[in-house]
Amino acid sequence: IPPTEYLSENPGPVSTVTFSDSVSKLHKIQYSISSNQLSQDENILAWTDVGEPSGYSVFDATWSYNFSLLSNGTNYFSVRAFDIAGATATEADAFKILKNVSGPIVNITAPADIYLSTITVVSGTNVETASHSVQGTEISFMDKSNNLYWNGASFIAGTKIWYVASGTNPFNLDINLDLTDGVEYEIVARSSDSAGDYSNSFSTVAFTYDISPPTAGISDPVNHSSVDFLASISGTASDASANVSSVDIILQQVSDGLWWNGGNWQATPMSLAAGTTSLWTYYISEILSASLENGGTYYASVKAGDSAVPSNEGEFYTQWSTFTYYDTSNPGAVSDLFGSIGNLPGSIDLSWSAPGDNGLSGFLLSGNFAIEYSTYSGAAFSTASASTLFISTGSLTAGSTCSHQITGLSAASTYYFALWTQDDAGNWSTISGIAEAVSGMASIGVISGNITQVSSQAINGVLVEAYDDGDSLASSDYTGASGDYSITGLEDAAYTVKAIWSANDIESWVSKAGIQSGSVGVDFILNTEYLLASISGYIPLGFGVYTVSSSKYSVQGVALDTGEMFVEVYSRGRRIILADIDESGKFNISNLLPGTYSIRAFNGREFTDMQTIYLKDGEIFNFTPKWDILLKQNVYAYPNPAQNSIVNIHYETDAFNEVIIVIFDITGRVLKKFSGNETVSDVTGYKAVWDFSNENIASGVYLYMVKVRDPFTNDVKKVIKKMAIIR
Repeated sequence: IPPTEYLSENPGPVSTVTFSDSVSKLHKIQYSISSNQLSQDENILAWTDVGEPSGYSVFDATWSYNFSLLSNGTNYFSVRAFDIAGATATEADAFKILKNVSGPIVNITAPADIYLSTITVVSGTNVETASHSVQGTEISFMDKSNNLYWNGASFIAGTKIWYVASGTNPFNLDINLDLTDGVEYEIVARSSDSAGDYSNSFSTVAFTYDISPPTAGISDPVNHSSVDFLASISGTASDASANVSSVDIILQQVSDGLWWNGGNWQATPMSLAAGTTSLWTYYISEILSASLENGGTYYASVKAGDSAVPSNEGEFYTQWSTFTYYDTSNPGAVSDLFGSIGNLPGSIDLSWSAPGDNGLSGFLLSGNFAIEYSTYSGAAFSTASASTLFISTGSLTAGSTCSHQITGLSAASTYYFALWTQDDAGNWSTISGIAEAVSGMASIGVISGNITQVSSQAINGVLVEAYDDGDSLASSDYTGASGDYSITGLEDAAYTVKAIWSANDIESWVSKAGIQSGSVGVDFILNTEYLLASISGYIPLGFGVYTVSSSKYSVQGVALDTGEMFVEVYSRGRRIILADIDESGKFNISNLLPGTYSIRAFNGREFTDMQTIYLKDGEIFNFTPKWDILLKQNVYAYPNPAQNSIVNIHYETDAFNEVIIVIFDITGRVLKKFSGNETVSDVTGYKAVWDFSNENIASGVYLYMVKVRDPFTNDVKKVIKKMAIIR
């Protein structure tokens, strides 16, 4: 009895059939296989002999068969016997074998395109099934116009001819087919495995061989036409097989032979994408529209490509259109003209948004602005007026901000302004809105401005000087951390303003001439690009008994008897910064160029020694001021000599320091000791009061020592002096 389940491998002999003929004896027995039930049509295997039964009355037949020949699905086995007398007996569908075997899964990966202009190789992949390794792949080719197959020389074979590919996964077959333009072809691949099974499903791809480029033409603008408005260049394209996939144009300005590259004109042609279908349009961009010459002649040519792989492309210069362009469109009218007081006496700053060459959008690459002004609000403005100011324009984008300073006006006076725009073809816009503004005040003896690096970062400590027309220094100032300066004390005149700075100890300068006293916004952008440095530090709160300024820093003078604390910074022998100390005793000086500086601090009573430092790019330098904790000149006894019973030992130091005062005779014997908390305030500093009225002190010379220790730094200093007592 054969198995009833589906089989994926040959099970070997699966059924025994008993044949018998007791009268005439058996002559031969046979079997056939069909996939169709009760048909005995032998569509899988024709009748085939089994064994050697001749002469037997009974014969048990058990046989093997080619499992690979069986079809996937149900296979019906029929049997028959012949006796020696020539009689036959047949048993249709004596038993069946269920088969479910999948050969390798095959897939053609290349070619993958439906239109090809070149094909030299077929390649793909395989996946084994039922753990049966792939043995190989075969490929056939068919001309679908006549259903004939490639025989190695031409498409004339009536049945498939298989060609063995190299490799298994992936597989490749190099080919050299004789193909006809416009004809569709089919490629079929099948693979076999170690069980002798072929792919259940063959892989099939079809392609059309296409080696003819598409055609293209320009329909607008018409050849040899004149246009006064050019929104686009358009036309058609077609291809006999594959679809049109690309259309490109080239555009030349005939007057100079230059070609448009999408942003400007260049010496060599450049393809410009115009579409991907049979109806194509190249839209004229705003920058191209503004770049067209009024009355200029232009040459356009077109070519197209198709969707074949590789693409078949036509050539430029076979289809073209030559046309002349006339610019008759006016620029748009400015609607946001605005005036404000200028930084110079008798000046007004105007600003507005640029219109386009044609209307309010696009670009204004060449032309003029005409500005007319009057002190009369009802003035009839015109570009023909003698007072009209013409300003040339260049490469402006519509909407970008334009500005101009009108000078030479009467100071502190009201003016009214109108503006027109002219393009390169001479077309004028209509008049703008009227702007009203007051001119700059008369000189007030000050010139001010700001100094920055190229990066717009303010620079601290730049010397700014004003020189009169005799080249004599009139006044100066230094910039602060914000880069601002203000030169004061100037007479009503024009000056040369000079900015002087030092970077890495190299001094440089730049100047501006003809700067009127009273000018503001006299700014300098120095051609430097450093990481600016800073100096910070701290003065202990023990000095807080003195007044602390709440301001930042400046370079103005400070009276040393006010008790204020500050820090001074010098460069090349000049004090460039005076920085105040905040309420917590801290200071910070920022935006300094790299180089050598000198610095000292004043604690309300005395300066530290000058300290020289070198700042590197971007360095943050921490400066710790240090003063002598006890000065010899500030230690003395009074009265000296002492002619009564009391003497005062005076000293000056910070309140938080530890103090010991010792009095001893000339033999070194200690007579009296005082600690700091046994002293009292003096007019300045402190004093220890020694009342020796009840002590056995003789007239003579005595020694006293004042010893001080800073508890924060552990610095110690002592002063020993003499005093006389007369009794």
